[in-house]
Amino acid sequence: MTKTLSDRWLWAGLVGGVALVLWGLIQGPSATPTTSDDDVAAVVGDVTITADRYHQALALLVVRTKGPAPDAALRRRVLDDLIAEELLLARALELDLPRVAALSRRRLLTDVIDAMGADVPDPTDDELAAWYAANPQQFGGRHTYRVEAAFFKGPRGRGRATVAAAAMRAGASLQLVAGTADKPVAPVPTGLVQASVLRTYLGPTAARAAMDLEIGDVSEPLKASGGFYVVRLREIAKAERPPLKSVRDGVRALVLQERRRKRVDEAVAQLRSRGGVTINEDLLRSDRPIPKRWLRAARDDSAR
Repeated sequence: MTKTLSDRWLWAGLVGGVALVLWGLIQGPSATPTTSDDDVAAVVGDVTITADRYHQALALLVVRTKGPAPDAALRRRVLDDLIAEELLLARALELDLPRVAALSRRRLLTDVIDAMGADVPDPTDDELAAWYAANPQQFGGRHTYRVEAAFFKGPRGRGRATVAAAAMRAGASLQLVAGTADKPVAPVPTGLVQASVLRTYLGPTAARAAMDLEIGDVSEPLKASGGFYVVRLREIAKAERPPLKSVRDGVRALVLQERRRKRVDEAVAQLRSRGGVTINEDLLRSDRPIPKRWLRAARDDSAR
């Protein structure tokens, strides 16, 4: 089973990028079903996107992202990706790119995307600087955190943890409440540590809650392996961003990626505007369950 599209298909980020986690979309066009409309997700020209193909893509997205049940908007985005693929393949025919065996679809999609993004202009120095300033989350270093943590063992530890949290909020030091606490398997480091270290010691849920605190605040009892933590966030050391000149090549690559993605999105929108696309809206309702067989297949595929 093919799990991903080519690297260049990844940068294209077609229709918002949901296709990045879908598994194939590489099989040939399906035959038009002859049973009920529930077998059809959409029709693109003379190609039918079956409900099975749509459910396969939706199930793998849910399993790989470990997200909640998909809402109607996400379901539509998944179907939009499948529709976009067929539109791009049809455009490849118009460009005289040969559409042959099923395994050639990946290369064909790459070729048509390359053709659409070939003349994207290179960003100027001013454009790179503006993008870098507008995207502070990119190329930022990792913050470090200093916390105080008291551990209370076992299911009954919640009660003692609640009392300790109240005492710490009232001004009690960690040392003062330590007498009522238990010794964890591995004590949380007392210095500044990265988020990954906190997750190792506290567990992912408790670490996330600790990092979301304001400096000086004390958490509620946080469930962890073997008991409960009470955490006070003492310090956050924010990482310095590197100067633009040291990451210029990476910034340029991201700007070009955005421009190419926009070019492909515009091309897909133009192709859809020609008509010939029909969607089974009922299949996109958020209360429609994903067939269990496709969820099982997606879990099996992700486990490989």
